[in-house]
Amino acid sequence: MVNSPRGRRKGPSRTRTALLGAAREQFMLRGYDRTSARAIAEIAGVDHAMVNYHFGSKRGLFAEAMAIDVSPRVILDVVLQHADTSNPRDFARKIAVTFLYMWDQEAFREPLLGVIRQAAHDEQTRSAIAEFMSAELLGRIAEILGGERARVRGGAVASVLVGTLMSRYVFRLEPFASMPRAQLADVIAPMLVVPLRRSF
Repeated sequence: MVNSPRGRRKGPSRTRTALLGAAREQFMLRGYDRTSARAIAEIAGVDHAMVNYHFGSKRGLFAEAMAIDVSPRVILDVVLQHADTSNPRDFARKIAVTFLYMWDQEAFREPLLGVIRQAAHDEQTRSAIAEFMSAELLGRIAEILGGERARVRGGAVASVLVGTLMSRYVFRLEPFASMPRAQLADVIAPMLVVPLRRSF
């Protein structure tokens, strides 16, 4: 009988599967902030470089492990490519339009709604998602805004966006649920202008 070689797992399919399994377990048990990519790789039995190779980063691994197709940070980076951050009105409008556009795409929306529904009934899922959103949405906005009150301003922006998404896609509250995307963007963009101003 030939013994199986010891060492790191081989093969892209098995490596991805092992990393995703270890990531789901660790993110649920320890939360997003307290889980490192290196620890996940150790549990999966692969080199930690495989996290970046297969998923780009810890946040990419978390997004895939939790079935989130596009992370908030990616959406914000798209906004930054087309927005004038020195102009709060332009910045606010492009944030509103981009987030609503992404959420109106079923392929993007449905996996996230599944995670939200699970989080409503499971404290560990809720905690992991909250940490992730805090780091990837609120944290990224604060990083963009800068200044002493950046975290507070970022929190205000995130609250408007999350509240809108919950009203439109989760609770289906009217008139938000059936309002055309461009019209809804016109409604929420002014709410984003104040926290985007540096004087806030």
